[in-house]
Amino acid sequence: MPSNTFNTGFFALVFLRVPLFALAAENPWAEPIWKSPPPPENPDAEFDGFDPYALAIKAKIKTDCSIRLIWHRDGKLYCFNSLTSKAFFMDNPARYIRLANHFIKTTPNMEVNDEQKP
Repeated sequence: MPSNTFNTGFFALVFLRVPLFALAAENPWAEPIWKSPPPPENPDAEFDGFDPYALAIKAKIKTDCSIRLIWHRDGKLYCFNSLTSKAFFMDNPARYIRLANHFIKTTPNMEVNDEQKP
């Protein structure tokens, strides 16, 4: 008679739906995988590291530049607070850059608040 070792493991994985990472020593999803590590310094980040989409909708959100984009038309680095913000920005980058520049010119104080720091 064959050994039931394979059958027991197969049963646990398929029918009890034990995730494979539960069998591993470390959880591979412990760290977020959708962000890249922020660069040490971003002296060339456009808008001083503020999210351009947020600026376009009149919100001041400082980013850590972990979600970033170098736009092919102007070659400038743009930093985003979230992937959602980046997706909306990519819908019409020229418009959002123009709106962000207008917001910066018309806002007297562009300092970030403590609760908005990354």
